[in-house]
Amino acid sequence: MQIDDVTGDMGLERLVERKVLVRLDDTCAYPASYAGTLYGRASIAEQMVPFGAAATGPLALWVWQGGRFPGRVDVVSGSHFRARVHGRQIVVHNRRTPPEQLMRLRQLLVTSPMRTACDLACMDLPGQRPSHTEALIARMLDSYGIKVSQCLKTLWENPRWPNHGPAVRMLMNVEKRMLLDRQRQELSEAERTERLTDTNDETGIDIDTVVDIDIKKGDGMINDTADVETGGAVGGSGFDGMGDDAERIR
Repeated sequence: MQIDDVTGDMGLERLVERKVLVRLDDTCAYPASYAGTLYGRASIAEQMVPFGAAATGPLALWVWQGGRFPGRVDVVSGSHFRARVHGRQIVVHNRRTPPEQLMRLRQLLVTSPMRTACDLACMDLPGQRPSHTEALIARMLDSYGIKVSQCLKTLWENPRWPNHGPAVRMLMNVEKRMLLDRQRQELSEAERTERLTDTNDETGIDIDTVVDIDIKKGDGMINDTADVETGGAVGGSGFDGMGDDAERIR
């Protein structure tokens, strides 16, 4: 959306303050509601990625997970781009990218969640990556059902990638983080079950009835959200369950 489309500077500032619009620069903004869905974020990013290039790094992470729009546009391409797009530098990564590690969301070409994690880990300087990169990678991989071992396999197959050693160590830390998070979740669920058991012993409620009710509620939630974004576990490439508009590049 061009700033000229909004009437008056005060009207624009009010829309930004109320988080109706998110400003990219002095000339352009996007509706905040678009950033709430996978395909909405893809439609925003496709306006900034040059033709023939693929979004990667922080931009691809934003497409897959949302959050704050990155301050630069990272792409995979064999070309060089000197012009800025909406005040942001286009940073080119010329690395081997097999077709199975690229996906198309509508008109946007973007690295898969697995490959995005590898590219984020391989960024040379902390300033090039988003803050809390390990936590963001862990969240993305968990969201799409991807194992860290798949990312590590990709790194081992490309030992000449920049920052290879630190990237391996980062992903191993991510694996430990995900394991600890899983253990905490299991412990929390065990404590909840124990509390329910204690309560039921005091009140005489059958725990099987309570669990059955919870399961039915969960089924309802799954049915209500079946059409949201990914539609479930995604597997190694971050593709399965994305719907007809998401295509693996062949």
